[in-house]
Amino acid sequence: MWSDIETSKDLLGYSIHASLLKDVVTNPKNLPITVGLYGDWGSGKSSILKILQEQLEKDDNTVVVYFDGWSFESFDDAKMSLIQGIVDALENNEKFFAKVKDDAKGAMDAVTEAFVKLKNPLIGCVC
Repeated sequence: MWSDIETSKDLLGYSIHASLLKDVVTNPKNLPITVGLYGDWGSGKSSILKILQEQLEKDDNTVVVYFDGWSFESFDDAKMSLIQGIVDALENNEKFFAKVKDDAKGAMDAVTEAFVKLKNPLIGCVC
């Protein structure tokens, strides 16, 4: 009996499919996008996703959240777990926080520069 454990090793020659999926989901012209991957039990769907995950993680501009929907019986549990998985992935991704920090600094610098250019800046409090 074969094990039904997904792998990122391309035992079925599916890396070409993962590469095509990568091209589709990373093309800004296609976003937002939803992709369905269909096949019989044991046909390699999860392995394609693992290969795709490995390919996407090499890109510094991509955060991958791998979510196993089969682990949840009710919709509410799955929804909350997916949200938590996204939050965890972003919190644990140094690239994401570095970009957010740079973007926030750039925005703050722009606000400061605009404020300095005001001829009569108003500072006050509405209480």
